[in-house]
Amino acid sequence: MTPQEWTQKEEHYERLVKGIVIMPNISETDIKVLISHIDNALTEAYFDYARAKTAYENSERREKTFTRDYFVRYKNEGCSDRMADAQAVQKAETENIYYVLNETRRRFNFMTAVLNTLNAKREMLITDSGILKLEASLIQ
Repeated sequence: MTPQEWTQKEEHYERLVKGIVIMPNISETDIKVLISHIDNALTEAYFDYARAKTAYENSERREKTFTRDYFVRYKNEGCSDRMADAQAVQKAETENIYYVLNETRRRFNFMTAVLNTLNAKREMLITDSGILKLEASLIQ
């Protein structure tokens, strides 16, 4: 996914999450509607979360393999551990390995935040629903 496509996806999720507002005087009907919106958003978000997590794990694995391989290569050329490590890190930096890793980590963390926020809103609605039912039973 290109950086522009990802930016659009982030903007989409920010609008989606911010659009789910839980008002103080919420009704049972409002709760049902909002829970439905959250369910739809969670369904979409979990797929993007899975993609972001996989991309991050693959980038992390690639970085470890890349630096280990270059470390071994530099060690075989006669470098000390410290020098081989420094050169492997420098090689990874020139190949943008760390940039890709950081970007995939950022995307994964963003999607984690989206899911956490949606789940928190859902829990608040469940609590509100319970309170409304309790209030209704006390009035009778």
